[in-house]
Formats: sequence, C-alpha cells, structure tokens
Amino acid sequence: RTHKRHEDEEIDSMKEMNEIENEYIVDPNVAKPDDPTGNENDEGIYSNEADDTEKKEYPPVPVAEFAHYVNELKANDNCEFQKQYDHLPKNIKTSWEVAKKPFNKKKNRYGNIVTYDHCRVVLSGDENEDYINASYIDGIKENSYIASQGPNELTVSDMWRMVWEQRSYSIVMVTSLVEVGKPKCEKYWPDKGSKKYGDIEVTLMKIEEFAYHVTHILQLKKDGEEREVRHHYFRSWPDHGVPKYPTQLLAFRRHYRTHHLKQSGPIVVHCSAGVGRTGVFLAIDTILDKLEKGVINSIDVFGQVCAMRERRMNMVQTLRQYIFVHEAILETILCGMNEVDSGKIQEEIKKLAEEKASGMTGFEEKFKRLGEVSPKLSPDEYTAALLEGNYNKNRNKNVYPAECNRVPLEYVSGVENSDYINAVFVHGYLGRNYFIATQTPLPNTINDFWRLVHAQKSSTIVLLNNVKDETSFPRFWPTKTGEPTQYDSLTVQLDSETETDGIWTRKFVLSPYPVCILV
Repeated sequence: RTHKRHEDEEIDSMKEMNEIENEYIVDPNVAKPDDPTGNENDEGIYSNEADDTEKKEYPPVPVAEFAHYVNELKANDNCEFQKQYDHLPKNIKTSWEVAKKPFNKKKNRYGNIVTYDHCRVVLSGDENEDYINASYIDGIKENSYIASQGPNELTVSDMWRMVWEQRSYSIVMVTSLVEVGKPKCEKYWPDKGSKKYGDIEVTLMKIEEFAYHVTHILQLKKDGEEREVRHHYFRSWPDHGVPKYPTQLLAFRRHYRTHHLKQSGPIVVHCSAGVGRTGVFLAIDTILDKLEKGVINSIDVFGQVCAMRERRMNMVQTLRQYIFVHEAILETILCGMNEVDSGKIQEEIKKLAEEKASGMTGFEEKFKRLGEVSPKLSPDEYTAALLEGNYNKNRNKNVYPAECNRVPLEYVSGVENSDYINAVFVHGYLGRNYFIATQTPLPNTINDFWRLVHAQKSSTIVLLNNVKDETSFPRFWPTKTGEPTQYDSLTVQLDSETETDGIWTRKFVLSPYPVCILV
C-alpha cells in the first residue's frame, strides 16, 4: 500500500514474468544439452557464466530513514530501483557438477535452474539418490532455510526424505499447483487420510483455512517414529508478478512464524522454480526476523539478495519482486503487526486508548496511518461506477466499488447497465468473499438490492443506519406480515420481527415472482 502502481509498470512486469515463465520443463524423453544454460529461449535469465559487471555495494539504511529511502528509489519511474536491481549479481562463477549428472537431470523441474554444489542439500544414499534441487540459505543462523523447487513427479518422495532427514517442521509453499494452465508443482500431500511416499507415511490430521492461505497439519511416520509437520500454503500470489499489496503476505508470514518450532530444522520454502517467489519470501522473512529479534537496526535488502544469490541462482527474479520486498518491509515499519491474540485484546484496547507524546491516542495514530497507507483508486479502477447509466445509483460520489472485487448482478435482457450495484466482496479472516459491503439502498436501487441478496444466496443482512420513508434512506422491506411485496422480479414477505435491547431482528421469505406464460 506504499505506492501507486502505474499501468505501464504492470505491462512491463507481465512481460518480464512471461519471459521467465517460458522456461522449458525437462522432458525425460527429449534430449537436452549437457549445459543447463543452453536453452536459447532463456535469454540469459539464469545463465551461470562469470559476471563481468562491476560489483556494487549499497550501505544499509537505518530503520528511521527507510521510508524516505524507498521514496527516493521510486522517484522518476523507479529509476534508482532499476539501477540497484541491475547491479545484483546475475552470474556466480561456481560449480554445479552434481546437478548436471545424467541421472540427476530429470530431477530438475527446469533445466536451467539447478543447485550449486557448495550449498546443495544432500540426501542420504549413493550419488544416484542424494540429489534434490534444493539449497541451504542463511538466516539469523547458518542454514536457517532450504530454498527448493516445487517437486515434479520424480521427486515427490525425495521432498519428504529431505523434510524427514533435515528434521524440518515448517514448509512454506508460495505457488499454485497449476498456473495459467501450466503445471507448477506436483501435489505432495494427501487430501485426506494417509499416503505413502517412499518409506514415509504422510497423514493429513487437520486443515486450517483462511482467506489467503491454508495450513495442513501433517503427521509423518517412518520406522515407528512420528513427527508433526505444518504445511503453510499461500494461495493468493498472482500468476504473474507480485501481490498488489504486501498486507496478506505479511499476515501469512506472521501466522507461520507464530506456529513455527524454533528447535526444529531448516524452514523449507518453495515456489515452482524455487528462486523468484521463494527469494521474495525469504528476503522479507529474514530481514523482518532479524529486526524483530534486535539483531539489526538497519535494513540492507540489496545485501540480503546478494547473499542469497551466492547460495541459489537469481533469487528474486524481477525488478517488480525486488521493489515488493522493500514495500513489505516498509509496511511493517509503518504499520507494525496488527493481529492481536484474543486473550490480549483487552490489554491492547487499554494501550491504544492512552494518549501518546503526539497528543493523539494509539487509536487515532493508527487511524491516521491507515489513511496514509491505504491505496487511492484511480478512475480506471472503478469504470462501471462512472458510466452515465450507473452514476445515480451511487449514494456517495466519493465511494465507488473497484472493478477487481465488485459484485456483479445478473444482466436483465434489454436493460442497459442492469448488472451494476454499488457493492463489493470483502474477505473475512477465514474465507474469501466472506462478506458483501454495500450502501443502504437508494429509492431507485431497492429492486437491485433484493436481486443482489437473492443471487448471492445471502441469509443475513446487517443494517447499521436508520431508515425513514420519504427520504433518501427509505425503508426497503415490507412491514406487514403475510403480505408479500413485489420488488421487480422478486417477492419479499415479512415472516416475523422481534426487538431486543434496541436491535430489531426480522425474518423474510424471498422468492422469484410467479410468471404466467400465455400460450
């Protein structure tokens, strides 16, 4: 939420991501060059030749100066961001002999994304069995993480061997199984019950679903020993580019960190190739973990990405991803972590009610900050609301539904703009599109309101303002029980109403209006 994305930037980002997504998948039936960088379609994205560019360094930035620093980098169409990104090491001169061996080639999801010998995760067994496309990455401690590709059909069992042998407790997945019709990761956990992967039995014990992610609590069993593993699956990373705002990814990170066992082995993080989204997540998590634990008091995104690229090729693939890392860290600095444990809510309310040195309470400071960081929609993001036929359907001329989450009505044949109502889907904590937020119906939108309720099968309406007939806030429901009222193609009948402590509860019966067809 820290900057406005321009349309041309989005187009450039899509183009850049499309180039990266066009990496070839190793087909065991088709011969490929011995050198994984030989793919002519890769345009040098993952080449591993010696880097002739001058090595650049950028000093860490004190936390208090980071917001100003990011704004300077964004100036002139991200000019300074581009310079920094171009100075990241693209080619590390180091060996990858194990990954190139003929019996290991099929284990690489992408032929040009392989592991460096000096930091690869080595599985048990002989040279025919010890390779997996996964690399150790340092965090606060050495080898805090494992960055891995998403398993292919041949390496699902190897994935679980790695998790077991490394004694990993947390797996972070930031890719979908299929994106834009292309397989990105083989499914490696059971939907229910138990499934055997090699000599490791994996049992799904519980699923915790949230709006943007899901957690699978798994039990691993081998040779009579049982262990618990948490699989944190972030499902809201778009097919190309980065999330529009860092908020959901930061909440996801907070959730996984809350449940992670510190005494366990490395945290396994993977996307499809294990370098782009994986690199973004690791850069954010590592820097924020160090800040939260007081290990650092300045921020060095450039240095962190450089360090990761020494372990795994081209971590953080694109300029857009590099900028996103900065935005996520900045949002954390500006807004903090706002989720509060339910057992501490009273304590938090008391704390926020206190007046600060600024003369404002904690609530006032947070609300002001919310206004500063919230996105400002441009007219091209709410085009339907501005159409001439829809303009008088909006109660407030400054409150319009964004196209990305607007609730469309079913189009009525012959009625122009009949698919519009000023309403948007809102995610809840436990599910996407959990709510619909809408204005109180205007006299000319009452019929549309009931069409919305009927089409979305909504069973609960919460009204938070008073209504009065003959005003712009009219009563929009029937008042006499047993007497149905027609609202365009629907009838609404009041079934009962009760009042408790000033709160009225009414039950309605909503049904399509009977249609008589004359023959």
